[in-house]
Amino acid sequence: MRMTASTQSGPNEFRHGVTQASIQAFEARLRPYLQSRRRGARFVNALPASQLPREDDFLALAAVWSKLDPSFLALYQAAVSPNSQGYDSCLSPGGHYVIYYTTNPDSADAVDPTDTIGFGPDSNNWRTKTSGPNQIPDYIDQVAFSCDSAWSMEVNRFGFHQPVSMSSDGSAATRYHFFATETGDGYYGQTFPDAPFPGSAIGFFAHCEVRGNWTDPIWDIGGSDSALNYNIHPENAAHVTCVHENFHGIQFSMLWNKQGVNNPFDYFPLGWIEGTAVMMEHLGFDDIKDYLQYATAFFSAPDSMPFLIDDDENILYSNSLLTIFLFEKAPVSPRIDFPKTIFYNNYNYTNGIPFDTNLRATSGDSTFKTTWVGLLNRFHTGSYFTGIRADTSRFDLDAALMPWWAVTPDSSAASYSITKTVYPYAMQTFDYKPNTAGPFDTLTINLACTDSAATVPAPRWAASCIVRGSGLPDSVIALPFDTLGNASCVITGFRTRNEVVVIPTNGDPESDGYAAVSFKASALIVPPAPILSQPANGANIPGTSVRVSWNASPGAATYAIQISASSGFASVAVNQTALTALSSVVTKLAPNTTYYWRANATDVSGTSTWSSVWTFSTGVSLVIFPNPPHLSGDKNFINFEGTGIQSVRIYSLDGNIVTNSGTSQTAAFAPLANGLKWQLKNNQGRNVAPGYYRAVVEQRDTLAGTSSTTAHKLLVFP
Repeated sequence: MRMTASTQSGPNEFRHGVTQASIQAFEARLRPYLQSRRRGARFVNALPASQLPREDDFLALAAVWSKLDPSFLALYQAAVSPNSQGYDSCLSPGGHYVIYYTTNPDSADAVDPTDTIGFGPDSNNWRTKTSGPNQIPDYIDQVAFSCDSAWSMEVNRFGFHQPVSMSSDGSAATRYHFFATETGDGYYGQTFPDAPFPGSAIGFFAHCEVRGNWTDPIWDIGGSDSALNYNIHPENAAHVTCVHENFHGIQFSMLWNKQGVNNPFDYFPLGWIEGTAVMMEHLGFDDIKDYLQYATAFFSAPDSMPFLIDDDENILYSNSLLTIFLFEKAPVSPRIDFPKTIFYNNYNYTNGIPFDTNLRATSGDSTFKTTWVGLLNRFHTGSYFTGIRADTSRFDLDAALMPWWAVTPDSSAASYSITKTVYPYAMQTFDYKPNTAGPFDTLTINLACTDSAATVPAPRWAASCIVRGSGLPDSVIALPFDTLGNASCVITGFRTRNEVVVIPTNGDPESDGYAAVSFKASALIVPPAPILSQPANGANIPGTSVRVSWNASPGAATYAIQISASSGFASVAVNQTALTALSSVVTKLAPNTTYYWRANATDVSGTSTWSSVWTFSTGVSLVIFPNPPHLSGDKNFINFEGTGIQSVRIYSLDGNIVTNSGTSQTAAFAPLANGLKWQLKNNQGRNVAPGYYRAVVEQRDTLAGTSSTTAHKLLVFP
């Protein structure tokens, strides 16, 4: 059923169980409407609001079908069952629907007879709009196109069961039935169950009605949005209504015939039934955006609206905000997976599955890998990012077109606490916007949530924190709860921000909860200077590369170091900033030089003073001695000493290899602590002749991660 927001509200008689008395009260309340409906639409329009059907009445009626008094059931079927007598009919171009209508001006159901367009001409081209008369009123052509669009999306694309109407002999009709009628004041359309599927425990025949005349000024609901001026564009009204009601027909085809179990429509709350149907109309015709007219009910008081709760019909369609969010944001990319899984979990589970159990199981399955309350909190938190704060990465794609909810600071004191009630499946807001005169830098948030009478297993709570700052992007922090319902968060660098909004969500579908939040602002504290660690103060290091390290400074986010050959750091050889590690490798320093170095620490509060200054001295990368050596004396060798010597190759002046430490070390070379000793021998172990030679030395700087090769002249004396 699709209504305006002015219709009757309140729970039906079965809220507290199905009894003989509740069934009799239900029948007594609906009899005036059914009797008036048999007489005609103008008699229905004359009824007081208290005698009009509620949104869930026909859903509840299906659930208690077998317990209804036969006389009442006969009245119901006489009042709502399809009667094509006196109606014209046409097949939809796609071939899945029969549309019944009349152009008789004496009938309250008459539609505009204007005939200038069509669609088709066959099921393969049902989307093609044609010009010229086709003996079908243009409005009915639009209804047929809308129905085919619904089938294409809901049945073919999304894979839902098809809706089924009942033929005159009580069997399944080959096509689903839509009637263009005077549906009654305030009604877009209605879907009526006709009878349970024969011989089956699941499924109801149904048919749909769509308003045939939209000329009444009450249907000028768009204001500046011409797409919603239905009195001018009735085709747009037909588009959203047919997709909406068609999905109700699908819902009836998947309904368990539960012989009067207490839940009106299996275990689904009406908010889910209507919310998903509005979602479908938006997905089918997203340029019309009819659902946005119901957004105000939520955004005007976001902490007062429990989603998927049936107490107030005026907010039923606002549930589409949540169902559209589940379509767009629950999976990795927009998909029907979450809503469809909910429906088919119920369909495939004998006699259905409790709705909250269904939500929690679906959220935690291998596709979504989350919790229901966590997903609901993502929706609540994302709803902050609409209107002037629109962020479609966090909320629905139409976020910029929606209202935006305001939040009032609870206090401007540096520290305070406050407790608020959180309704079932609802959110609450706590806003902290401190007086900026204080030297505040760190904000500690503590959240404690309790249930008045928990009805579902943990987790029952989820919460997020929105951190705002002038000129800075908003950030969202998820607050993890412990098993006792407590969560906390420390925000550093708060002086660069100006507001924090904490949003807890109650994941219990029945019981109120209570959230207590405390805020405590701390003064500006910069981290202490780090303590230097390596190399030891005054150390001599081999070569010209060094790793310097320091101890962590509490609270620091980054570090900086300076290295200079001047004790006063008049000029610096190395100036590294924004270091996140506790060490850094420095290369290509000057050899045989004493260096001075220091470090500091930085967090969002500021930068520490410099540490104490330490020194180290570099060495040389390579020393070759004696050069020249003497074959006949006690200096009959050449030492190659330095850092990371990998190999030494000796060549004669004509370029021939004399020896290679990699292949003849035992014959021509001897190892040293930090190099190699050439014993003036060739590869065969014989003394070389006096004269000039060339040495090629390969070294590896392990700190720098680089290799180098250098050539040197050698002179060997007799």
